[in-house]
Amino acid sequence: RQEHFPLDLVHRAFTIAVEHGEASVPSDHRHILNFIAGRRGEALEEPVLASCDAYDATNAKLHGAFAARAWRRLLESGEDMAPVAQRLAASGLRELRLDLHGCKAWTDEGARLLAAHLPETLVKLELSMRWSGVTAEGGRAVLDGVLRRLPLARLEELQLHNCMLTGLIPEELGECKALKVLHLYANQLTGPIPEALGQCEALQVLGLM
Repeated sequence: RQEHFPLDLVHRAFTIAVEHGEASVPSDHRHILNFIAGRRGEALEEPVLASCDAYDATNAKLHGAFAARAWRRLLESGEDMAPVAQRLAASGLRELRLDLHGCKAWTDEGARLLAAHLPETLVKLELSMRWSGVTAEGGRAVLDGVLRRLPLARLEELQLHNCMLTGLIPEELGECKALKVLHLYANQLTGPIPEALGQCEALQVLGLM
């Protein structure tokens, strides 16, 4: 569905600010903003704050979610992806799933950009880039970005299937103590399965072929 988003709608979404939102019932507007600001109980009836860190965090998460959903649409439209990547990096998102299957606009340069802007809060990541414009260099950049930026000890799901990965399975994946799902299938990985994966005691699903 995302490929049919009008571009002007996507750009408008990046300007959303919850503090400027409207509600059909004025009290709902007050209650929602106060709840976002951390107020509870009778404090929900207090006048809303003009600005606060909680508003900024919520706006960043919304902008990052729109960036993720519209990533392919923007990429294939020739948009400058650097500002989009910055929104993604600042989003605080915990889950990211990108299907770039058959996307010729998805190149090694784009893969490096994404790798450098993966939200450090992610605990679930799924990428697929089969028949795209990416080579093994771009696939390796993404994997290196995962190992460098993500909280490995808290990572719960890592799916990098059809990502042009080559070489050895990284030993660092043994640091993923909370990992439940690991899919690295449909790549060109070689060598033995690292013994370090035995340290992933929460692992329930493993796909390497």
